Amino acid sequence: MFENKRIAVLGAGKLGEALITGMLDAEVVSRKQFIATAAHKERLEQLQTKLDIETTLSNG
Repeated sequence: MFENKRIAVLGAGKLGEALITGMLDAEVVSRKQFIATAAHKERLEQLQTKLDIETTLSNG
């Protein structure tokens, strides 16, 4: 269903993290398919460390 698709989570707070974690745990998608944004660099560093996904400060 999600093969060859990228999934962007804009504003990856607690809800976004839960969404990403759930999809990874269910093996619906791979880590390489995700990109997450957040307003603060510290939050992005947390997501990178915990989930090993791509992150950015920009929604563009």
